[in-house]
Amino acid sequence: MSDRFIHLPELVEQLTHCLNHPDLFKCIQVSRAWHSAFIPHLWHTIHDRNEPWIRIIGDLKAERPKYNRDAAWYKQAIANNGQHIRHLTVREPITLQACVEAISCTGITHLTISVDGMDSDVERTLYNMANAEQRDRWTVMTNEEKEAVAGTQSGKLENLPNTLPYVETSTDSPAPPVLSFRPLPQSRDSPSQGSSQTKPLVPLFTSNSPGQSSFSFRLSSTETTPSTSVSPSVPSFTFGVSGSSRPQSPFTFGSSFIKRTVVPTFSFDTPAKPVPLADNTWQRFVVDVPPSVFRGYKTASRSQLRNSRYVWQLILRNKNLQEILNYNNSRLLRIASMHFLRSTLRELTQLKRLNFLFTDFDYLDELPDITPGLEKLEVGPENENVECLTRPHLNLKSLTLVTPANPKQLTIAFDQYPHLEEIRLHMISITNENPVHFNSQHLKIWSSSNPAVLLAKHITLDTRHLTELRFTDVLGISQLLQILIKFPYVETFKTTNLIRDEKLAADTALETEELMATFRNLGIGKPTAQAARRFRLKNLTVLNVTGRVNKDFDPLEPLWPCVPHLKSLSLQPFPRQTFPNLVAHCPRLQNLQANLQHPCSKEIAKLLTTCSELVSFTGDRHTVNAYDIVDDQWVCTRMEKLDLEIIGVRRAIENELIGCIEYHSRQHYKHLPEKGQPPQDKEQLSLWREEMADAVYDQLGRLTHLKYLKLGAATNPYVTPEYGATSQEQRRILDKNSNLPDSLLLNLETGLQHLEKLKSLELLDVKGMNHRMERVDLEWMLQNFPRLRRIRGLKGGFVSKSNDYEDRKHRLTECLQEHHPYVELLL
Repeated sequence: MSDRFIHLPELVEQLTHCLNHPDLFKCIQVSRAWHSAFIPHLWHTIHDRNEPWIRIIGDLKAERPKYNRDAAWYKQAIANNGQHIRHLTVREPITLQACVEAISCTGITHLTISVDGMDSDVERTLYNMANAEQRDRWTVMTNEEKEAVAGTQSGKLENLPNTLPYVETSTDSPAPPVLSFRPLPQSRDSPSQGSSQTKPLVPLFTSNSPGQSSFSFRLSSTETTPSTSVSPSVPSFTFGVSGSSRPQSPFTFGSSFIKRTVVPTFSFDTPAKPVPLADNTWQRFVVDVPPSVFRGYKTASRSQLRNSRYVWQLILRNKNLQEILNYNNSRLLRIASMHFLRSTLRELTQLKRLNFLFTDFDYLDELPDITPGLEKLEVGPENENVECLTRPHLNLKSLTLVTPANPKQLTIAFDQYPHLEEIRLHMISITNENPVHFNSQHLKIWSSSNPAVLLAKHITLDTRHLTELRFTDVLGISQLLQILIKFPYVETFKTTNLIRDEKLAADTALETEELMATFRNLGIGKPTAQAARRFRLKNLTVLNVTGRVNKDFDPLEPLWPCVPHLKSLSLQPFPRQTFPNLVAHCPRLQNLQANLQHPCSKEIAKLLTTCSELVSFTGDRHTVNAYDIVDDQWVCTRMEKLDLEIIGVRRAIENELIGCIEYHSRQHYKHLPEKGQPPQDKEQLSLWREEMADAVYDQLGRLTHLKYLKLGAATNPYVTPEYGATSQEQRRILDKNSNLPDSLLLNLETGLQHLEKLKSLELLDVKGMNHRMERVDLEWMLQNFPRLRRIRGLKGGFVSKSNDYEDRKHRLTECLQEHHPYVELLL
């Protein structure tokens, strides 16, 4: 017995990797030992915009926290558990500030920054609205700044600029520096206070500690006009370092920088009285170094400087960082100067991925020495010269160039980075036709705007290891086939736009003839088994097919016979004719994502009864009629994700419904018992509905590996693909009876018990359905689906005018929140 308890912590440690956030929430409530074992994994990965993160910091709080109102407990939650964070994605400024203030956040290995300060133009507008009035300036200050102003402002300076810059010493001294103002000795003919000329002042930046470096600056006298005229021009300030062994380097700040970055908090006494720097001074904007750390400070806003300081403080505190990602090209990481960036990255010895943009080529030459273990790099210079990549970097495996490039520059990159496995080019141009060879022995992934470089005859590269191609634009199916023929080892092909020639698209015969000519020019003849043996394509993604797509014309029809090994397909839009082509030529298809624009009920039914290896079938408008899916058994028993909007029988008008049932019962429902005669009254009609739903659920019950099941529809429930929109009278009847058209009833009376074998189900989507679910049905689901943690459709979604529908939805929501708080309700 003792041995079992000894190994129990190891068992708990292994269980944590198999549980999602709701399961972890339930486990930490078991005991104190379980709580201490599971909490680190609960805080391992944090994204402050995701729902699990909100549940973590809110302690099962359902609502999204108000960052301004609940900042105190928000920061306290991070301070208590920050030592467990390993992967951090920051998109809220309050999260960035909380992680910096929490001293425990020192174990972060993957950092993604996607937060930026207020735009400088916006902030400048706010400052211009102040009109030199203290009351107006007060509105753009933070709470800390207001407190600092209230505690430190002991006098008022007249005829002085509205703002003065603050500076900070670069030495690590225990005593904080002070800032004071002292008037210079004036001559007898100097103007008095209130005249049209400003008093010359020498603000001194001093320190109580002997030998500490200090800054001093001089305010030159400027000519001003009376208060009724235009505001005086703000002078510039020149800073020089004194009392330091390092050479002096003056810094000049313009008036626009002064106006945008600092709030006036100063004191004026005679003699000068030292006033400690508050939190709203210059030390909020720098990382314990002189102001020269910021390269782009002159065009940055005050909030950007403050957040940039937080970012670099967080980076300096976490020495084990392996990835620093700059999402959406945030400026916070690019404000730092190259000197500071060089010294900081040199300390991150484990850094492997760095993707924020560099604009200085001088720094790139030093990368092999600064970050020898770097594997991924993204370079985005402002000019068009990338020939600075002249020093070899043996460990670099991924390179992204956000700049125009040419084949000659790519040749240099391949030569200096011999182990390069991935290259991404945003723009590339072919300048000449001289023979060029890329030394790409290890290249696996190529990404560029178009495939023109790869198809050029004078450019050659090693294709033995090239397995993935990504392009923005591909000019039709002809160019797609040319790429696959030239690179036969490609397994993954992704393109954003498949551009079709409108002239060819207007006449399908011309397009087919053009494709056949392409095959003849390539020496294949036609896309038969000879070409199929050469294509190893397994994953194909086409996000958009430009031009008008006919539902009965498949733009990729010549491709399907050549890709018998295809396993994953994402095609938008998805023509109806593509379904029979996939069934005929791609029997190994596993993942299919399709956004349909036309009714494909019979085609979908054929797919589910033919492709036995299908694992995922997702997308929009997957509407099928019940009579199309109950005749033949589904063979895709390994299905894990299924989006299927099942419409049963017409419920709008009973006379029309009976006529519809009479037709379909004779044609499709002969396998059902006692269906030789169509139903003639309401009782028979109700019985027919239940038996029909029972047969549908029997089909769904065979998919025992399902993890994601979507039965609802995100579209208007009054509109069906085949029947169109209903009339106002039909809508009134539907709302009165709370029966949305063509939706199944999720209750035990209609066959819900056939789904009892779906033990792996994690998400159920019933949005858009009038599921008529009661509390007993929901309790049955939670008891038979042990992994069910998310339900969409009970909260929000389509709202009927029926009070019965609203009351039922309210009761189910209360039941989940009271007895099953670990189940997450999705909109």
